[in-house]
Amino acid sequence: MSAPPAPLFRTIVENAQDVIYTATVQGHITYWNPVAEKLLGYTAAELQGRHFGSMIIPAARYQVMEYYQNQLRARQPVSYNEVPILTKQNTVMWFGQHVHMLIDNNKVTEIHAIARDITELHESRQALQNSEEKYRGVIENMQLGLLETDLFGNITRSYPGFGKLFGLSPAQLQGQPIGQFISLPRSQEAFDFKGCTQPVQVQVATPRGPAMALTNGAEMFDQKGRAQGYIRIFYLLGTLDLGAEGNPEAPVLLPPAYPGHEHLVANLSKELAQPVNNIERLVALLKNTPLNQQQADFLRTMDHATAEVKALVAKGLELLREVP
Repeated sequence: MSAPPAPLFRTIVENAQDVIYTATVQGHITYWNPVAEKLLGYTAAELQGRHFGSMIIPAARYQVMEYYQNQLRARQPVSYNEVPILTKQNTVMWFGQHVHMLIDNNKVTEIHAIARDITELHESRQALQNSEEKYRGVIENMQLGLLETDLFGNITRSYPGFGKLFGLSPAQLQGQPIGQFISLPRSQEAFDFKGCTQPVQVQVATPRGPAMALTNGAEMFDQKGRAQGYIRIFYLLGTLDLGAEGNPEAPVLLPPAYPGHEHLVANLSKELAQPVNNIERLVALLKNTPLNQQQADFLRTMDHATAEVKALVAKGLELLREVP
């Protein structure tokens, strides 16, 4: 059994903001500092000798213990993992913990761990992921198509909504120049996507024949502010009926078989703009809290992603307001 820290380090350990504990190779707790007792609600006597695995929520227990078994088998000295812990009050807390395995003559003799409460960060990350999935689903269910291109205009991603609108599969579009499918009406000139961040009417070459659409877009940037491509939103105005003679001089625009765009403007504002604003406020709050390097990196990613989604929503609203 490990003894509490020596007097020289006792004050540091017992007043630390992070959880510090030791355990046997089998996973039985031999020491927890006071902050662990405060966060989890257990007394020192209740924690002493308890198996660490019993404190992990059942749904994650096998995965977490397998992770540490692999570390043990590999004699890996240090690892980082994020673990959901069940408190005495039956609530879930997330810990980001560094586990150090003391190795002597290639044999693990003891386990030391330093863990930080990352519950709020985990919840904000989960909220961001859920929001991104929701945004993607909402956009794809609103008769709006999305395409991403690199800086040279080659299509790097086609969202399912675009394929449904124009009958073009991701396999047909991936890696192809956007100008191969998108052109300016009548002139048949290739669509110049660069710098085009205002709504413009274009013609789309589809397997069903030419279609007319409104498009708007925005540049995409990496976390260092470097341009990495473009994302474009498409709203289908209708397909062109060239008539029995196939006369391109007097085509008839056949409107799409879905309701007008007014409800799309309302839905885009309600389902996307409002949640994005909420996440933006959350990011602002997190910026004023102490973060380690990994948490700060994640916050920058979240801030960057929120800015991109906000720009995309703004472009979508701008586009829909131009629909005749």
